[in-house]
Amino acid sequence: MIASVALAFALALPQDSLAPRRLDDFERITAWSAHPADGVRMSLHSDPGRRGRALRLDFAFAAGGGYAIARRALPIDLPTNYAFSFWMKGSAPPNTLEFKLIDSTAENVWWYTERDRAFDGGWHRITIRKRQIAFAWGPRGGGELTHLAALELVITAGRGGGSGSVWFDDLELTPLADLGPYLGTPVASADAALAGHAAAALVDGDSTTAWRAGVSLRPVAVTLDFGRPREFGGLSLAWEPGREARDYDVLLSNDRRTWHLVRRVQTGVGGTHHLYLPDSESRYVRLVCRSIGAHGVGLREVTVQPLEFGASRNAFFASVARTAAPGTYPRAFLGQRAYWTIIGSDGSRAKALLNEDGAVDAGAGAFSLEPFLEDSGLVTWHDVTRSVRLEDGYLPVPSVEWTTPRRGALRLAITGWIAGPAERPSLVVRYRVTNRGSTARRPTLYVAIRPFQVNPPWQFLGTPGGTARIDSIRWTGSALVVNGDRRVIPLRAPARVGATTFDQGEIGERLRQGIPPTASAVRDTSGAASAVLAYPLALAPGDSADVA
Repeated sequence: MIASVALAFALALPQDSLAPRRLDDFERITAWSAHPADGVRMSLHSDPGRRGRALRLDFAFAAGGGYAIARRALPIDLPTNYAFSFWMKGSAPPNTLEFKLIDSTAENVWWYTERDRAFDGGWHRITIRKRQIAFAWGPRGGGELTHLAALELVITAGRGGGSGSVWFDDLELTPLADLGPYLGTPVASADAALAGHAAAALVDGDSTTAWRAGVSLRPVAVTLDFGRPREFGGLSLAWEPGREARDYDVLLSNDRRTWHLVRRVQTGVGGTHHLYLPDSESRYVRLVCRSIGAHGVGLREVTVQPLEFGASRNAFFASVARTAAPGTYPRAFLGQRAYWTIIGSDGSRAKALLNEDGAVDAGAGAFSLEPFLEDSGLVTWHDVTRSVRLEDGYLPVPSVEWTTPRRGALRLAITGWIAGPAERPSLVVRYRVTNRGSTARRPTLYVAIRPFQVNPPWQFLGTPGGTARIDSIRWTGSALVVNGDRRVIPLRAPARVGATTFDQGEIGERLRQGIPPTASAVRDTSGAASAVLAYPLALAPGDSADVA
């Protein structure tokens, strides 16, 4: 049995969405035609589907990218508000999924894009609402599409490239009611056994109040009722110190009978947990705390975030960064610019970016290495004076220097260059910590591996900037293997190594809380894993130490 608290939001219910219209069950695929880019191999096949038959799209991208388009004529009038949906599975590297709508002139295109779509081999229902479809190009210049002439399902080369297969089944169009803005007034009802008198504290906007449940051997559930289906982009859960749930589920429902699990959270940190739930829609949200600590659970506030919060991974991290202490996340997610330069010369097979805050990426679209110092508190890019230079004033060997402001300052110099044979070059990053004071110092250098690019999130041409997926990290004893194919090799053995998923606490947050992770390997289904290499240093006055 699960103990529960219900929070009801009294509202009038709008008209439910109309019945979906089946556009294609893919029992026959003769209506579809293949349109690959030059140099891309592509073919369409009928294959076993989720039920009955499905369309299988096989592709092989050449070096440099391309696209594979499956197109069919589909002349229909579109309702005022709507959602397209289809089932999809794939056996392929992460690539970009595009969904395109074309008008009768065949020149105006509207689209939905999902970059770095990960394929796990299972069937997933993809729902694309009207508000997610934007004008892409054409002489019309914009506006709303009311009559559809043709539809395209597209796989475009992204981070993964390569070759693979993607299956599509059960394409539907569902007319939707316009939900409009949410204007509900929360009221609370509670199980008296669970301190129900405090249930309203979850949504009262007051972080000094809290809902609490005592120690229990059974799961404890809290249910939010919006009174009608509501769209939202995520949740932020503010836990009481020492009473945070370390193991809980998030479920959604429209009828309070059938529940859909959207997140299973297992975490090692307290504070506020931000949950990325893009394009969610439900009437009920339920939190089931499966593991209750020695002091019970205490939840100060549940913030139901707007759609913009989960509009993209970049939007999510920008929202999270605004709530964190400055320096915890890269400045680009605060909308601040950081100048950068290229490591590597013209013609080099290996190149990377180094920005003025000392972050270095591992190649185009890839994760970054970012330094932190522990010196009577955490020191970040936000806490130092920075300077930049090139070796000899012009060579493609850039350096960034941090100087801490306190008396007897430390200096951290980050320098990057390309080394090794031309056919198999490596990126080398050196961190040199110097004690410029008159007394001995024992700082700790942290080198963090983070799911962020140096390329800022507002860069969208070529390689889109902002976040970078880190699905897995594993420490072998001599190297960190990231996503199974990149190796971060310390030339000096670290004292400690730890990896963490985002739910367990992003590395910047954990370092600020003074609880670096200790796991030697993690997998993160949200693609936002991080890790740290720790180097405690003992520096006499004037001494320096190098880590590369």
